[in-house]
Amino acid sequence: PKDWSSLNESSGAVLITGATGRTGSLLYHELKRRGMSDVRAFVRDAEKAKTVLGCDACDESEGIFVGDLTEPDDVGRAMADGSVKVLAVASGASGRGPTELQRAIEFDAVISMVKSLGETNANNNDALRVVFCSSMGSTNPKPSFGGDILHWKVNAEAFLSSSGISSTIIIK
Repeated sequence: PKDWSSLNESSGAVLITGATGRTGSLLYHELKRRGMSDVRAFVRDAEKAKTVLGCDACDESEGIFVGDLTEPDDVGRAMADGSVKVLAVASGASGRGPTELQRAIEFDAVISMVKSLGETNANNNDALRVVFCSSMGSTNPKPSFGGDILHWKVNAEAFLSSSGISSTIIIK
């Protein structure tokens, strides 16, 4: 869909990464409230998903995929059936984590997720959409906080603009 108001069952599944975080959980609950039946959550911790998302089994049978964003096959499992048409990236690295992990989460994972989205949809990019939650200040070359996170976010924004898949970047 070209805008969220037209999102419906025929739009395909929505996969939300970082679904137990502040932004991801709000999006997950809002889409469920709107009646979307195939809303998938990618999370690191099934127990946290139980609390935040209200799932029972908190496994793939309920659309909850547990894994590590830095492992492309983990996220690929959530898209393997080709149903996911909308990818909402609401995950983020800790500003206190190692620089390598910040890059892996904020940039490398975005590339691998978008690649999976395209490949599992036979490169039918017209039907696909990525929503990326970025941060204010991502163009500031010397931020006073967060390590290299903003650097990698702006690089992910640049990648998305050239990916061939329609994308929306939300600055929070």
